[in-house]
Amino acid sequence: MKIRCNRESLLSAYQMAAAVAPARSPKPILQNVKLEASAEDAKLLATDLEIGIRIEVPGVETEAAGAAILPLGRFGAILRECSDVSLTIESDDQGTVVQGERSRFKLPAQDPAEFPSIAEFDVEKFHEVPARLMK
Repeated sequence: MKIRCNRESLLSAYQMAAAVAPARSPKPILQNVKLEASAEDAKLLATDLEIGIRIEVPGVETEAAGAAILPLGRFGAILRECSDVSLTIESDDQGTVVQGERSRFKLPAQDPAEFPSIAEFDVEKFHEVPARLMK
């Protein structure tokens, strides 16, 4: 997998996904966020096996489709502390490399197939509630 994206848009989507991932879990794979990239879009997935989230990341250019497992704490720290405007994320069996204009980080590899599946949202069945009622 290889993608190029805006760091700020990835950070905001990652923070929402990371809020769902548990800090401690008997299944270590759940302490990560999964990044799935296809020719059309890129999505971040996280779950604690009760709640799941699937967030589309805007403005991603996919050079090679695939998936990567991003460690919750380490990847979040990279996104927050890095000052680069755009990042390139490349993942293979050896690990994941996050590279900016002035920075480069190597993260350990984990098998994306081990991450549990998250159900798709059925767009045909939903309810709209005005935001003022949710307050």
